[in-house]
Amino acid sequence: MKKELRRYFINNRTKINPDDKKNWDKKIKEKFLESNFYKNSKSIFIYYSTDDEIDTKEIIKEAFLDKKEVYIPKIIGKHRMIPVLLKSFDDLIDGKYKMKTSKRDETKEKIDLTIVPGLSFDKNKYRLGYGGGFYDSYIKNHKSLYIGLFYQINKSYKLNFDYFDQKLDLIITDKKLF
Repeated sequence: MKKELRRYFINNRTKINPDDKKNWDKKIKEKFLESNFYKNSKSIFIYYSTDDEIDTKEIIKEAFLDKKEVYIPKIIGKHRMIPVLLKSFDDLIDGKYKMKTSKRDETKEKIDLTIVPGLSFDKNKYRLGYGGGFYDSYIKNHKSLYIGLFYQINKSYKLNFDYFDQKLDLIITDKKLF
């Protein structure tokens, strides 16, 4: 079931009109940057987006300007990732699964705010990820405020299928907050 849902939502995301995507990305970014969660955080763990994901590059730029400590994921094993420091876009290198990561090794155990990627979400703040289990494992073992960024059109009815699925604290879409 999850495999079919992933395929559906990936396909759904690729069909988004480029102008709508740019507009929705901007709305999500503004809601996030205007939030007290962001303003009060000193450290952020955020993924570096691919072209069809919600654009996090602009959020990262703002975090640099706001003198936040920025960390991005580095895969270190099966279902295991760590946050590694990103001081500038010059630190970016290709990591596993075509994900950008940092060439730096500095990591941090307790991060104020973590942005979690996903394909879909539900009203109970569960998410459908990409299937690697990296974020569910990380959420289970680390304290942080967990926020998902999603397009409203990818909202689902119910997504907590497995015992290991982890809930997020907040969902931000182009339309509203959950």
